[in-house]
Amino acid sequence: MKKLFDFKKRFLNDFLKELFNPGENLVNTVRKLTLIIVLILLFIQSCKEKKEIESKATPPQEKQIQVMDQVLIGRMNTTSSTSPLGLFEPERFWKSENELDGITLFFNRSEEIMNPGKITETEEFDEISLECRGKESASVQVFKDGKSLGVIFCSEPGKFLIPTPTTHSLFLQPNQKDLEITSLKFFRKGGEMKVIYPEALQGQISASSTRKPEESYPPSQLFDGSIDFGWVEGAEDDGIGEWVSIELDQEIQLTGLEIFNGYQRLNELFQKNGALTGLTVSDGKDSETLKIADKQGGQRVFLTKPLSGKSFRFTIESVRTGSKWKDTVISELILLGEGKKRFWVNDPSVSQRESNLRKKIKNSPLENLVNRAFKNELDLGRLDYIFRSNGSFVIWYDEEETKRVYDGNWVIKKLDSDSAEIFLFGRDHKVIEFISREESTYGENREEVNTLMFRDNLKIETDSEGKISLKGEKLNLPFPPM
Repeated sequence: MKKLFDFKKRFLNDFLKELFNPGENLVNTVRKLTLIIVLILLFIQSCKEKKEIESKATPPQEKQIQVMDQVLIGRMNTTSSTSPLGLFEPERFWKSENELDGITLFFNRSEEIMNPGKITETEEFDEISLECRGKESASVQVFKDGKSLGVIFCSEPGKFLIPTPTTHSLFLQPNQKDLEITSLKFFRKGGEMKVIYPEALQGQISASSTRKPEESYPPSQLFDGSIDFGWVEGAEDDGIGEWVSIELDQEIQLTGLEIFNGYQRLNELFQKNGALTGLTVSDGKDSETLKIADKQGGQRVFLTKPLSGKSFRFTIESVRTGSKWKDTVISELILLGEGKKRFWVNDPSVSQRESNLRKKIKNSPLENLVNRAFKNELDLGRLDYIFRSNGSFVIWYDEEETKRVYDGNWVIKKLDSDSAEIFLFGRDHKVIEFISREESTYGENREEVNTLMFRDNLKIETDSEGKISLKGEKLNLPFPPM
């Protein structure tokens, strides 16, 4: 076909020269013009045939559609009053309130966002970038799944390598008070990932009953981003018929729930307390009963038909009774909406309760204790702790071979001007590192992790010199000079 094409082309060139020969008569010229028109048509047809042959030899490239990778943040919680959503929203930021503040991000598998059943609580990314601002030498320490990866300095923003891409959680801890984290981005194979996270809805959360002390188990803890706290119904039996209600400031389409059933803080607590097996969801007009798996970890359940409105009620329909207590517990909820939207509820009464607590402890030993970060150097390590006005606490022991974390809730048992007594309950998480140099030439490091239930009564007293002591049956905490 190519030779034929070249031949027709040469023939046409020669014929054009002959056409304009001055010695030719008119009749011959007309004949030649007729013939040349025919040849032109043949030439055009040849071009079409050549193009078809080339197109068959080299098929057209398919249009490349770039699909942006997504990173799904299942839950977020922070130890300060500033919303962690400021990390991802323009012109906003998250701000630390003391040196032990931080943000914890928990990840879910983004490609499974529409799948019902057990939630895969990991995501994959290989780099992050973080921007922050603060005083001189401001920095943020990055922890992945509980282990430190290093420090990002605010004066040197850039990408930070995540050595093993599969990640369950990130903890970001500033090194100073009033440090602002203004941006957090995720990358996979060099490309920036779109961040999917729960949107905040303003609203009021109430319950038919709450276990005492009510400040430790309020329904607002269903939307605090932490599965270590939750709502515990207060009925004397298993709590069937007890409910949680939300009144939102805006209307939504509710398509399902992400739920952490039972008391997720410890396996022991999960078994000893009750958990849901059935939950009825209603918008005041329509309702549906969802089957809830009696399992630890997150699960995603969808309604057969969306419910709509501003008011929703979640009623305990059936339960698995706890082995020790009949209290039924729900640790965390995320509301699912249309178009892969996910919501949590921000109730202003939470900050009001904290404000009331600060007023209550004024002019008592607790006034100098609550919401202050205490850092203490030990002979072989350090001991840091904080008691927060939201009723939570964390105590860190970091010694040469043992790392220990106590965390949970605290409530006031006794309070006057020069003494106080608080009840602590939660978990004792201990990591012991064994270093053996006899088993191999280069030695071996091995960790043993043990997590138990923890309770203690801590007495806070002020002596005649104004020194404060914190002593309990299990804990004895140093109190640095003011």
